[in-house]
Amino acid sequence: MPYRGRRKPGESKDNMIEDNNYGKQPTELLASEKIGVDRKLFYLDLKQNTRGRYLKITEDVGGRRDTIMLPVEAFQDFFQAFVRLIEFERELEPGPTDPSTTSQE
Repeated sequence: MPYRGRRKPGESKDNMIEDNNYGKQPTELLASEKIGVDRKLFYLDLKQNTRGRYLKITEDVGGRRDTIMLPVEAFQDFFQAFVRLIEFERELEPGPTDPSTTSQE
């Protein structure tokens, strides 16, 4: 079962300084979600800085992290794309990693 949880503002290690192409800017953590699936952890941090609000999405696999930044202006487009992909995936035949296709002994 995937882990789902929230982090409180201030729990993020990098909630004060965000490193980006423009140098270091003070940031504020507004809200956070944490999702665990298998050996991966996903952090979704809603933040804001002087340039505006954005979603920082981080995948952590055994200490190796990959991150993308999504500006608030793109939230609706990403949400709609996720919904389309979820609907498409539901129509596919079960794959080899789907829990419904694995035999339980």
